[in-house]
Amino acid sequence: MAKNKERLLFLLKSLMNTSDGASDYTLKELEELYENNGLSATQKTIRNDISKLIESGFEIEEYSEPGKPTHYSCRLTFEKPELKMIIDAVMAANFISASKCQQLVEKLMSLAGENAKDVLSSGTDTSSHLTKPNAGFFINIDTISEAIRQKKKIRFQYFDYNLKKQRILHNDGEVYTYSPFGFTWNDDRYYILGIVDKRPGIINPMRVDLITNLSLLDDDALPKPEGFSLSQYSQTILRMYQGEETTVVLEADNSLVKKFIDQYGEGFRITRASDQTFYATITASVSPTFFSWVFQYDGKIQIVSPDEVRNQYADMLSRLLAYYGKMSGAGSVSDSAQ
Repeated sequence: MAKNKERLLFLLKSLMNTSDGASDYTLKELEELYENNGLSATQKTIRNDISKLIESGFEIEEYSEPGKPTHYSCRLTFEKPELKMIIDAVMAANFISASKCQQLVEKLMSLAGENAKDVLSSGTDTSSHLTKPNAGFFINIDTISEAIRQKKKIRFQYFDYNLKKQRILHNDGEVYTYSPFGFTWNDDRYYILGIVDKRPGIINPMRVDLITNLSLLDDDALPKPEGFSLSQYSQTILRMYQGEETTVVLEADNSLVKKFIDQYGEGFRITRASDQTFYATITASVSPTFFSWVFQYDGKIQIVSPDEVRNQYADMLSRLLAYYGKMSGAGSVSDSAQ
């Protein structure tokens, strides 16, 4: 029995290494491969082993040409391009430490054939990742996921940093009782979405990496708001800074259509304003980060309506101009800092 298991595992590993399409095996080649690795099996035995793998759910592909022997390879759950995209997503997640990122990349590459690993590993550099993340980050994800599955509340504290880069508890150590109902990845950070008991009816995004002293409660979670859509919410909230959701009309340069689609998807209304500009009607969470998104395009986006939002934006710009006007009158920043 042990020999049979060893033989099956060896066969599976051998066939998986053909998954990139660079090679495959005939029964004769597999028989020779067995012998070279100290295993003994006839071609009939190998054919039976292949049938067992197929019955167990593995996608073993076989093909042949007229007058030529059948070739065998194993189709993996993920294709090489799919694995490459997942690896790139892990590499882009700066909330994962360098060491953990490397572990995840290696595990993902192990799902590919040997011939594909060099391709998948090209361009992987974890040196820019955090070196000292929250040690409980992945435990937090597991606990929160279980709470979402059971529809239970969680309790935790949130931490921040002081000027010495030391971790301090947020709001004098306030303990949050929270009903989670989803995760989202936004602005290179991983957030849970849910409702704090003290603020019923309001969605409060919380960064997973800043959560500490987390525990799962027996209390039933509050229901998420009726009609809530995670994808729509993620498009509305810029960088997870909440403000009042408002219908806003913007006038923008024609060259920025793609930027709007990147941020808001294709569901917003667009009409022609002039030969060079268009009107975009969006639902935005009006906050300083929304204004910073508008500002970054150097005047190529203008807020048309409502007046209240235009005035908020103008007030923010006025405060900035007043600050820099004072700075220029008082000398350079470096002089002031000395």
